[in-house]
Amino acid sequence: MPRNHHLREQIASFAVSMSLVGSLAGGTLGCSDAGRDGVSTEPAAELYSVGSIVQSPEGRTLLVQTLRSLDEDTTNENALEFAGNSRHWAHGGAVFIGLDEEPTIEKYVPDEAGVLQPSGRVSFLSFGLTSIPAGNIFLAENKAYLMAEGVYKIIVWNPSTMEIDGEIDLAPLKREGFDIEIYYPNRAGNRVYTPLRYVNFAAGEILHEVGLVQIDTDGDVVVADAHDDRCVGASQPAIADDGTLYVLADGRSYLAQLYATQRMTPPPKNCILRILPGETTFDPDFYTEIQAITGGKEVVTPLWYAGGGVGVAKMFYPDQIPPGTDTSGYKLWYQPAFKLWRIELGDTVRAEEVPGAPFSMNAFGGVTLDGRVFIGETEDGATSTIYEVDPDESRIQSHFVMEGLMRDLYKLR
Repeated sequence: MPRNHHLREQIASFAVSMSLVGSLAGGTLGCSDAGRDGVSTEPAAELYSVGSIVQSPEGRTLLVQTLRSLDEDTTNENALEFAGNSRHWAHGGAVFIGLDEEPTIEKYVPDEAGVLQPSGRVSFLSFGLTSIPAGNIFLAENKAYLMAEGVYKIIVWNPSTMEIDGEIDLAPLKREGFDIEIYYPNRAGNRVYTPLRYVNFAAGEILHEVGLVQIDTDGDVVVADAHDDRCVGASQPAIADDGTLYVLADGRSYLAQLYATQRMTPPPKNCILRILPGETTFDPDFYTEIQAITGGKEVVTPLWYAGGGVGVAKMFYPDQIPPGTDTSGYKLWYQPAFKLWRIELGDTVRAEEVPGAPFSMNAFGGVTLDGRVFIGETEDGATSTIYEVDPDESRIQSHFVMEGLMRDLYKLR
């Protein structure tokens, strides 16, 4: 169960403690009329749920609260607190928390005042899980997929009744010496598309290929498994209006490049591939190398898609890192050396830096709400400024400041 704690001391120490962080598990600075659980008791027409990550020498904490406005700064003083690398999702006006300390998803429903109230829980212990994985996608009021990659299953569960309804076996995807990652699913019609990555973190190896698993949601069955070895580390596919799937391979958030550097071998080139409408395999005639369209800068994040064939992603600026800085392992991500770019998809892919975008850490990603892209930017991890990116106009606008790192942002009503 969550706790309500004020973590201001942990947050203040976050910036100076980043050098102690060796691995990545993978609100209001002026608050008014605050009531229970981080929200005022006055009714609101709009309501949002925001997740904040606070990292300290003692570990990681997820804090979740509701917001009435995206234009007022917020603190975590009254947020619900969940230990470790817990997950935060929302669907159908409810908030779902995937716990890190046990394999349970908890459901919270906002009351009329917007206060999150417990509304059920479902355990996945019977599948051998010890915590809830990162991948989940809601398909209907009564259906969702939990990407239980660690046990090679997709678990079908009901977010309405909070019950488990079935499973999809992924055992045929196993490869000796590698684990799988499938936590960036997307959906079009009765198909779910999830990128497939093969990783061996102990050996510092990511298999040099792009994979995409395709699932029929009517029959809950894998219908295709596409692979391409032209680049490495697929992220969430963007589904264009005409049904074309574009897959940005970001090297598993640039880890493939870091591993290559450690081995003193040439780093792989990140790229964009596509699958044409009606097809299940990657188009052999389409390939866009990211550095070729960014003047040599490499992408380090997924593509956060806004619709209309346009999305944004972050590029790496090595010259922003002071000489002598320790960037080994995941420490590189905590350097303010990354900046947003706009990417226009199509037969010819184009990219440009988003004017006014700040240099920031490569912490957590962007979210799309009603065709609007929001992203939390931070230099030190203590606070984040939440920006809206207008992909059509290629401009950025600040909305509010929050404590910690923005993990997720959802519209509840």
